[in-house]
Amino acid sequence: MVSPRIAWLLAWSAVAAEPPCSPSALGVSADGETLYVACAGSNRVLWLDSSSGRMLRQVSTPAPPSSLLLSPDGARLYVACASPRSRVLALDTASGRTLAAYSAGHTAAALAGGGEMLFAANRFDDTVSAWDLRNRKETARIPALREPQSLAWIPGGRWLLAANEASSDSASLKSSSAAPRKRTA
Repeated sequence: MVSPRIAWLLAWSAVAAEPPCSPSALGVSADGETLYVACAGSNRVLWLDSSSGRMLRQVSTPAPPSSLLLSPDGARLYVACASPRSRVLALDTASGRTLAAYSAGHTAAALAGGGEMLFAANRFDDTVSAWDLRNRKETARIPALREPQSLAWIPGGRWLLAANEASSDSASLKSSSAAPRKRTA
């Protein structure tokens, strides 16, 4: 497993990479062998060996990567790319190959249903997209209060939380059977 000290050193080494990395998100494989670094400054994602710090792979992205999310089985790395025409890329963790690109997700993503559904925060559209990954179809656009920035599931998977950056004290709550509600922090 990657120790916090090693992860920090590996992320720091990515900062010194050429072209400049500007790390914006991190991910770690379940076995702790690979550290994934989103480089907003150079539109790429790095695969680093957690033992040696050696770069294993780098993958170009169409826009600055802003969020990383590993599938439960570790086979796919979902990368949210921030741009006016945002995309969430599904990358094969073994090869780095792009398996799919979803039109959504300026800032953050969350998985549900054992990795069968992808939820992506569409920050500037004030919505959250729900994607059926098996069929590669968007199944819903869920209204958020304002500029969803981060997503998290409450254990049990009934409620999806969306932090709203432009609101001073609120978050959206979405139940599988109810409209979004405002909760104050």
